[in-house]
Amino acid sequence: MKLNQLTEFTSLHQHLQLFKRSPLQSETLFQSDAEILQMSANSYLAFSLDIVGDEQAWGLITDPRNLGRHALETALSDLAAVGVYPKGFLQGVIIGRSHDHAFVENVLLGINDTAQKYGLFLFGGDTASGQGFSLHLTVLGHSDTKPITRLGMNIGDKIYSTAKPGKGNSLVAERWLNKAQVLSNEADFLAHARVKEAQTIKSYATSMIDSSDGFLNSLDLLVRVNGKGISCPQSLDTLLHPLAEQARSKYSLSSWTLLAGEFGDYELIFSIPSALSDTFEAEYRKQFNDLVLIGEVTAQPGVHLKNSSGASIIYDASIARNLYCDRSNDQQAYMKAFLNLGKDLGF
Repeated sequence: MKLNQLTEFTSLHQHLQLFKRSPLQSETLFQSDAEILQMSANSYLAFSLDIVGDEQAWGLITDPRNLGRHALETALSDLAAVGVYPKGFLQGVIIGRSHDHAFVENVLLGINDTAQKYGLFLFGGDTASGQGFSLHLTVLGHSDTKPITRLGMNIGDKIYSTAKPGKGNSLVAERWLNKAQVLSNEADFLAHARVKEAQTIKSYATSMIDSSDGFLNSLDLLVRVNGKGISCPQSLDTLLHPLAEQARSKYSLSSWTLLAGEFGDYELIFSIPSALSDTFEAEYRKQFNDLVLIGEVTAQPGVHLKNSSGASIIYDASIARNLYCDRSNDQQAYMKAFLNLGKDLGF
């Protein structure tokens, strides 16, 4: 499985040929969640830019304060995925002409809620007006030790997640399949950056990614970057987050539907050498809950899953991901094609 099978990768690769990449950056495209500059022997600067658009435009997040909280949490998740604690952020806001003052104020209050939660400073930014609303957040952090990237997992490593997956796509299900419903617990579906957990994980992990693009997409990206495989021996049903299990039952969805979609959980997925796994689990569970063992790194490339009939398959996430790129402008057409894909794969 190659990165160039992903439409997103080939498009970005083509665009980036126009620019010089800093000699201080050792990671190439798609090898790291955040950009990393090695400033000196023991000094690394990590930063990442996130843009919030579809969450508001598609009606997934309706409360503006939740939108602000979610936006900064998603940006911080990229720093968590490289094991770097954030220091602060830059903020860019495009205010749509149809958005009133109260909406914008509540978005900013939400951003500040998350900033105070992690003790972050607003370093600066820019505000402009435009046809629609969008939010651009750049987070920065510094580390005295080498950050973790997506590249580095080894055969035999165990694959973990900081929580069961699927809550992000369960929000999509709740919004799209029951549009008349008022979702009182919207905040429960949103991102929670694992910046504190990452400080423990980084002492053991050989690779790490955040599941911002969905669970199975993140596993798929790890195997493409590393040229190895990940075997998930258990049924996908056993992996579902409680909110995803609830959506699966309510709307008669397959577990694959809630794990293969593009709306992420923002959990950390990482590899730990098998010889260190017991020590890691003991240390991690002294401080945090919800650690989930996903599977193991194998020599055979691809993500190895069991479909609904129990048959083992090698899952190629590029089909679903490219489908999103091609049809994301039409909710109904995308959802129909996506659900049909799951059935074709035996889920």
